[in-house]
Amino acid sequence: IVTDENGEDIPVPDDVRVYLFSGTGHAGPIMLNHNAAFSQNPTYPMNLLNYNPLNRSLLVALDEWATQGIPPPASRFPLSGDGTLVPPLPQTTFGFPDIPGVRYPGLVNELSEMDYSQQPPRPIPGHDYLVLVPKVDADGNERAGIRLPDISVPLGTYTGWNIRGAGFSQGVLMLVGSYFPFAATAEERLANGDPRPSLEERYPGHKHYVEAVTRAVAELQEERLLLAEDAERYVAKAAAAPVGG
Repeated sequence: IVTDENGEDIPVPDDVRVYLFSGTGHAGPIMLNHNAAFSQNPTYPMNLLNYNPLNRSLLVALDEWATQGIPPPASRFPLSGDGTLVPPLPQTTFGFPDIPGVRYPGLVNELSEMDYSQQPPRPIPGHDYLVLVPKVDADGNERAGIRLPDISVPLGTYTGWNIRGAGFSQGVLMLVGSYFPFAATAEERLANGDPRPSLEERYPGHKHYVEAVTRAVAELQEERLLLAEDAERYVAKAAAAPVGG
């Protein structure tokens, strides 16, 4: 929704904000836990990244904008012009790593100009829209947008896509994303052929992990993208996590 039919960036008006919640799936954890239709037989483990903290902080910002004239945080989303919005294929352009046991499909919901002179309307050959997707980093996590600590201080790869399994239109896209955890140790990673650094390599000690999460949380708070109560929850969760020994 931020590019035209040719994949060119569309200017955002001053009275509009656009945000990408990086690494999130279409349906949040609450929806997935209460509606089995969203999660019928996925090929890969589901992405349960909770983006409610961002909803809460931006709702407060919207209220302050409407009632006090305080501008909300600047838009945060990928752009075609700076290379953070790219075609899904080839995989090398998109940047998704070769995770063991994972097949990157490169599927998108294709769009085309339609011929409405016939019913049902049909796509006009050669009039396809260029559909772009957020480019990912070496871990497979999205580079642009608002990156919660789950993405900026990751324990795995979060994607917005997953593939339906047998019995449910096998091979097509789902409304849920995928989650691929990092190996615990370098030895395990090398044995599996995983190019992503292990938890052991990223966070030499528990203190390192907690400090990294604390810094990420502070940055989001300073940018008015995380409320104090959610910041406390993230730090407490990191302190209780069995990461870094």
